[in-house]
Amino acid sequence: MTGTGKPGAGEYRWRFEWLVCVRTPDGVTGDNPKSYPSTGNYLWGNYSAQSSNEQDKYGAIRTVTQGEVRVRGFPNISAEDRLYYFNFGETYDVTGVRRDFENYETVLDVESVNTSNG
Repeated sequence: MTGTGKPGAGEYRWRFEWLVCVRTPDGVTGDNPKSYPSTGNYLWGNYSAQSSNEQDKYGAIRTVTQGEVRVRGFPNISAEDRLYYFNFGETYDVTGVRRDFENYETVLDVESVNTSNG
């Protein structure tokens, strides 16, 4: 941390690709399915896992991990978007967004789901 107590730019170790949620109407079914194209932007932040559990959904065992990502600044990210972390090949669904004005950060509640039964 810098002398001000706020994280300095070099203290964010995780580089996330920002995937924005887009809903495109399907002219055949009338549904608005989601897609997640890259914005072409990357966000530097820190991730901490808060909890993890296994769930059985429709006969498939899934490991669900909830955590928190703190990114520098105030990107216009929404609770529908996703973050992709290349180093682990993991995608995090953003489930909540709040601003930490004192530390110049956006705090994201995230969730990742792993369905591998390896």
